[in-house]
Amino acid sequence: MKKIFFACCMLLVLNAFAQDETVEFGVRGGLNLNSTSYEGVDYAIKTRHDFHWGVFGLKMFNEDLGMLGELQYSKKGGFINDEKFVLHYLALQPMALYDFNGIFNIQAGMELAWLLNADYPGTSSLKDNFNNFDYSVVLGAGMVLWRLRMDLKYLIGLTNVSDKGIPELPTKMNNRTFQVSLGYRIN
Repeated sequence: MKKIFFACCMLLVLNAFAQDETVEFGVRGGLNLNSTSYEGVDYAIKTRHDFHWGVFGLKMFNEDLGMLGELQYSKKGGFINDEKFVLHYLALQPMALYDFNGIFNIQAGMELAWLLNADYPGTSSLKDNFNNFDYSVVLGAGMVLWRLRMDLKYLIGLTNVSDKGIPELPTKMNNRTFQVSLGYRIN
């Protein structure tokens, strides 16, 4: 029910923005470099490589200041005892954007991510063992050339994703993700 409500809200927002000709829409995708910070155990922090893809919308309020919104599927996770675990998220990133000269920009905002699934070797699904929601702070920089946009972002997870008390998992885990993205503006 929550997913249906969320999808309906997103369609209403997208419809409202679609009526405005000054809003830019596009598709984007790229590389996630994931690590997970652990508390309470002595795991070596290793980086996982994965991907993200989705759509974006940009509304500029004046020459310099705008609002960038992204809806994306993103794979995060890390390693526990040298075994890779994968967290699949549907993420919404509302961000403020400051444009310097029409080419370079900086971005700051948040990511609201809903867990879709969780994988760990030897199990079918661990979704019920992880927190269903992840909240992150997002800092980034971007460059726009013609219809192409390139973005670099760092996502700092604030939510403990393992707060369900799983014996095999550390008592506190936070997602850390570095995203490298390439996007194409459609309109």
